[in-house]
Amino acid sequence: MDASSRGILDTIFAIGGRSQLERIVQNGLHEKAAYMMSAKSQPLKRLERILRIMESFDIPDYKYLVSDTNVVVQAVNYYNTRIYPMVKASGELAPNPALIQFPLAALHMLPPAVHHTVVCLSLNHFIHTLQVGTNKHVTISTRSEIHQHRGAAIRSLSQYVGKDKTRCSDLAISSILMFLAMELQNPLIANWRSHASGLNQLIHLRGGIRSLMKQSPYLTPTLAIFMLIVTLANTCSPSRDQISLSGSPAQDLTDIESIYSILFPYTLCPPTIYLTIIRINHLRAETSSLFPNASHFLTAHDLLSLIESFSPEDWAQPGPHFDEWMLIGRTYQSAAALYCTMALQSLTILPSTLEMNAMRSVHGTQLLANLHQAPKTPRLTCFVMWPLTIAGVEAGYRDAGTRYWIAARLDQLARLLGTSGPLKSLAVLRRYWENRERGWEVCFDKPQCTLVPWMGC
Repeated sequence: MDASSRGILDTIFAIGGRSQLERIVQNGLHEKAAYMMSAKSQPLKRLERILRIMESFDIPDYKYLVSDTNVVVQAVNYYNTRIYPMVKASGELAPNPALIQFPLAALHMLPPAVHHTVVCLSLNHFIHTLQVGTNKHVTISTRSEIHQHRGAAIRSLSQYVGKDKTRCSDLAISSILMFLAMELQNPLIANWRSHASGLNQLIHLRGGIRSLMKQSPYLTPTLAIFMLIVTLANTCSPSRDQISLSGSPAQDLTDIESIYSILFPYTLCPPTIYLTIIRINHLRAETSSLFPNASHFLTAHDLLSLIESFSPEDWAQPGPHFDEWMLIGRTYQSAAALYCTMALQSLTILPSTLEMNAMRSVHGTQLLANLHQAPKTPRLTCFVMWPLTIAGVEAGYRDAGTRYWIAARLDQLARLLGTSGPLKSLAVLRRYWENRERGWEVCFDKPQCTLVPWMGC
C-alpha cells in the first residue's frame, strides 16, 4: 500500500463510522467535514445530506472498518492497485472521466451491498489472473468467499427493494447496476437476466431512462453502462427474448444517441455501427413474433448496406493513434456485418444464397485478420470480446484450426482481463461448434451476456 493510500486510511480509521460523522455535524466541525467531502463550500450541509441517505438505507456504523486487514478495505485497495491501472491504460485512446479509483474515504458512507460487491469484484479478478498450476485450495477457498459475499450483497439489495423509501432511490439503482456488472464477471452461475430485468423495472418506476437522467444527471454514466449491457446482451439472446429499455425502439435509439459520447469510451464502437446494431436487435425482436414481410426484407438489406458503406478511413481520428482507430473501425464493421448477416439469415429475413454466404465468408476472413492484429495493440485488449465472439459464431463454417485460435484467444483474454466473460463465451461457442446445425438462433438459444467489455465497474 503506498504512502498516500496509507494516509487516507489512517484518517478514515481515525474519523470512524456513521456515529462519528454525526458527531462532526452536531459539533459543527467545519474543517473535518471539508476534508471528508473534499469541498470548501458548505461541507457540513453536504455531510448532513449524506447522513440522511445513510439513515434511509440503514447503513451501519461499520465499526469493523478499523484497519487495513479488513476484507472490504483489502478489496478496495486491490481494485485501486490491480484493476484500475489496467482500466486506465485501456482508456488512453478515449479517456473516460467516469472511471476513477474507488474512493477510500467513501467506505463509511456506502451501503453493505456495495461493500460486498467490491469484494466479489476483486476476488473474481484475482481468481482469473492466477497462474496455471496454482494450488487448487486457493481457488476453492476464493470461490467460497465470492459465494458468501455475493449472497450477502443479494440479501442487502433485497432489503432496499423491499422498502418503499429506498426501492427506486439513486443509491439503490447504482448499487444494483454495480452488482449486475460484477455478476457478468462472476465465475459462479449467475442469474444476470433477472437482475437486469429488475433494474429496468425500477428505472421505469422513476419514469424511464430519459426522465431519470434529468432527475439525477450524475447517474448518466451508470445508465450508459446499463444501456451497453442490454444492447450487447440482446445481440446474443434469442430474438424472441430481448430486453426493451423503454418499450419503444425509436425512443431507445434517441436515448442512446443522446448520451453516446459517455458510452463510447466503454466500447470504442463507431456510433454509426453501434446504432445499427441496435436497429438489428429491434428488427430481430419485431420479426420473432411475426411472419417477415416485404418491409422487413428491405430493412434488413438497408441495414447491411449501411454497415458495408461505413468508411473506417473517414471515421478514424487523425493523430499518432490513427492506425489503431482504423483497426477498431474495421474490426467493428466486419463484426457488425457478420452479426447482421447471420442473425437475420437465421430468421430468413436475409436469404441464405450462395452470394450472401460468400459475402459472409469475406467479412469473416476480414474480421479474423483484424483480430490477429489486435494483440499487437494492448490498448485494444478490453474491446475485442464482442468481435471475437462474433468471429467464433462464424467459425462454425470454418476449420478446426480457426476455432482453436479463437478458443485460445478467449482463454488468454480471461487471464489478461481477470474475468470469466471470455470463458463463458467460449463455453457457448464450443457447444455450438459441436452441434451439426448452424445459425445464430441455434448458437444463442437462451439469453447470454458474455460479450460485454470489461469495464472495471
